[in-house]
Amino acid sequence: MPPDLVPVVVEVDVFAALSKDAGPVAAIALLVLAAARTDEGGAVSANVRDLAVQIGVSKDTAARAINRLISCGVLARSAAAHDDAGRFCPRGYRVDLAAAGFRAVDLPTLALAARPTIVPDKQPSLFDD
Repeated sequence: MPPDLVPVVVEVDVFAALSKDAGPVAAIALLVLAAARTDEGGAVSANVRDLAVQIGVSKDTAARAINRLISCGVLARSAAAHDDAGRFCPRGYRVDLAAAGFRAVDLPTLALAARPTIVPDKQPSLFDD
């Protein structure tokens, strides 16, 4: 993820429902694609073979995972692109971060929220009056 992007956290309930609908491989693929986004809008330049290697499945399984994410409405395909020599470029996708259960966070706010609050438990003591 480029350093200028706002970090995101996963809303567990939404992501769990998506994982149940799309399947575990598609859920892992979504995490990899969301981490590879190139802008705040969720744009991703991805190759199915590279995605397959990253998540440890065959290219056909990775392609099915992408199709499931598209059918769930959390991923959209961009038009196929060609370079100057007429070769196909990696396919572009757009991850709908909100629909996928991701939300942007401010790191200082997240750090404060993650700190546990320790409240001493008042226990009776022999030395208390």
